[in-house]
Amino acid sequence: MCPPRPRIVLVSRELHPFDGGGIAPCVAALATQLASIADVTLVTHEGHRAAAAARGGPEALYGPGVELLFASDTRPEGPEAEAWAAYPHTWSGRVFELLAERFADARPDLIEFCDYLGEGFVTLQARRTGERFLRDTRIAVRAHTTSELAAVLNGALRDDNATVAVGEIERYALRHADVLLYSGGDVGRSYERFYGADALAPRRQVLDAFRRDRVALVKRAPVQDDGLLRLLYIGRMERRKGVQNLVRAVTATDVGGWTLSLLGGDTKTAPLGQSMREHLELAVRGDERVRLLDAVPREHVGAVIDDHDVVVVPSLWECWPNVIREAFLHNRPVLATPTGGMVELVEHGVSGWLAEDASAEALRRSLEQIVARPAAVAGLIAAGAPRAAFDRVVDPDRTRREYLALLDGPTRRSPRPGRPPAVSVVVPYYEMDAHVEETLDSITSQTAPVHEVVIVNDGSLRARDGIVDRLASEREVLLVTQPNTGLGAARNLGIRVASGRLVLPLDSDDMLEPEFVERCLHALERDERLAYATTWTRWVDEDGRPLGDGQLGHQPLGNWTRLVERNNWAGTASALIRREVFDRGLAYSVELTSYEDWLLYRRMRRAGLHGDVIPRRLFRNRIRRASMVRTIGHEHVARIYDEMNARIAEGEMTWTA
Repeated sequence: MCPPRPRIVLVSRELHPFDGGGIAPCVAALATQLASIADVTLVTHEGHRAAAAARGGPEALYGPGVELLFASDTRPEGPEAEAWAAYPHTWSGRVFELLAERFADARPDLIEFCDYLGEGFVTLQARRTGERFLRDTRIAVRAHTTSELAAVLNGALRDDNATVAVGEIERYALRHADVLLYSGGDVGRSYERFYGADALAPRRQVLDAFRRDRVALVKRAPVQDDGLLRLLYIGRMERRKGVQNLVRAVTATDVGGWTLSLLGGDTKTAPLGQSMREHLELAVRGDERVRLLDAVPREHVGAVIDDHDVVVVPSLWECWPNVIREAFLHNRPVLATPTGGMVELVEHGVSGWLAEDASAEALRRSLEQIVARPAAVAGLIAAGAPRAAFDRVVDPDRTRREYLALLDGPTRRSPRPGRPPAVSVVVPYYEMDAHVEETLDSITSQTAPVHEVVIVNDGSLRARDGIVDRLASEREVLLVTQPNTGLGAARNLGIRVASGRLVLPLDSDDMLEPEFVERCLHALERDERLAYATTWTRWVDEDGRPLGDGQLGHQPLGNWTRLVERNNWAGTASALIRREVFDRGLAYSVELTSYEDWLLYRRMRRAGLHGDVIPRRLFRNRIRRASMVRTIGHEHVARIYDEMNARIAEGEMTWTA
């Protein structure tokens, strides 16, 4: 009996033939190559569905054995959009939900995400916090170049909330994957230098894929009748691609015998965010040696390469560029900078040349040396050396072998469950007689045992508040009463009298889904470094009915992100928190009129106490028109934020002599 074929999932918003260069053709080629050894599922966005059907479906596009799934790409609006950190966070969540539905009964052996825009963030959050269908799945993130790296190299690193959020989810994915894949060269070490070795998953060199179109071997001599060596830059007109340094290099040389063609789309990465193409046009105005080509269809790019002798890749840093493999495919040598993957892609003097560094001056010197030796260029082309290099760096058999070896590697397995620690649920109560019984019912229905429930009556002494006395006696709930002092003080009192090693604050109008405690327990047992665990929320109206389609709610990130210093992305107050947090002297503020939980999470982060979020809607947050956060918190959020900052600064200072 033959062993079952492994299941491999490749996730990418960008996918050939619907998208252009970069990641898209690599993922498509990888699906085709791996389909001979595994059942492959490609996940991309819904916008590609019609085009895929028009082209004959996945088998016509990628060959037999490839499944194509589409995740929704509808952008949320209004309050729903504000409940996600940024649109890539939304996309990552939708990918996870699609994977959870598709593989509920048949786990994948490997899921591979691109690092760009953190597409694997929510899936990795789910696996880190114990998602069942992912417990034995290996999750890889492949280095293509993160948006944060691209922004740095493009000379403008924004500090707005959305940009910071995307950088943070990229970093989370790089840290918590089972393995960070890269194709070769200095890429793995580059990521270590930028992010820090301890901030990355284990690095592993596994060759990616590239389409192998049948291209005839061209052996014509490079020097044509006019005696000029034809140089070609092909790629986006973008700062990180180094095109501005290339133009500086060629306009600074007096050596003749060459022309340079520039082909690629424009970007706003010139100084002050201006058009790079316009910037370059000004720089080369009047220089007949340099021309900017008009855009051509992608299928005509090969013909443009054939009309030139040397492809120049002057990038400030480059991962594993397609343009070099495209040049080699057309038997053209490459002049490249010695960065990233290019130090392995280009063999100096064999398939091309490496400049001394990525500066304009180094490029100028290398170009002058090449132009002075046209016979050497002709010799490389005549010998087919670049085409031989293509076969070295594009090797489907090697790719398949390395993926099979990857499938045999370890995953981050869950520990064997022991006796769970005692859980105490603390329920502050103030004039919530209409909802408190439903809150307690949700505690009783938990699939994991709850050690005790503590209700703290915060001075709510109306006749109808006697419901808490009745419920306490009927359900063996510990009831304590304090003068009306506020929500923070009520939570603190309940935590002091609770006896469990884990504490769960739960407001008396909110509800838990039956698996809330069990899932949070598992997350904390799986990772002893977590100080707390919580979940996504589902918004319900005053009568407990889900808002919208039942999928409306908040999707927090956890307090590990620096975004928590700007807004409460840590989670709601309803989290399973280790008692050690409070034993260290941390507590809810008794002065703030709202957002006491946000301040606590900020203080925890500063103390190195981080939590994480289970991306399942296991907490029902009742949206009441008269709630404190709506009547006070939302209206005065700026003032309360300032008060938080003052409390943090005050607490970090020793004021007594």
